[in-house]
Amino acid sequence: MLRFWLRLTIAAILMTLWLGATPMGAAAQVSGQSTDQTTSTIAATTEVERPPPTPPTMLTLPNSGVAPKSSTDRGGWAQYAVLGGIVLALGTITFFISRESRAAKRRHAQVADGAAAQPPVDP
Repeated sequence: MLRFWLRLTIAAILMTLWLGATPMGAAAQVSGQSTDQTTSTIAATTEVERPPPTPPTMLTLPNSGVAPKSSTDRGGWAQYAVLGGIVLALGTITFFISRESRAAKRRHAQVADGAAAQPPVDP
């Protein structure tokens, strides 16, 4: 079963690399033009003083928003309180799990030591 997943993972990685690979000159050539003509055309069009276009993004850029005015706004104290509650809950769960696992290990060790310390019973 492990070999199947290993082969599947390797096949997925190779397929991704194969589909994502682009030859160096393929992106620069446009409809049969040579690379030299394309770069000279690109160089001629970039001489105009235009700011570079900003790519569309889902994330806002730093310092581009507004400060929170209400506790329910993004970045308000309520949002930080929820984050703190989640972190506190995960920490508490981790604490209780580790405490119970240590206690179970101690109980198991005591039972194993108690069974080893008793002499065998002859029938």
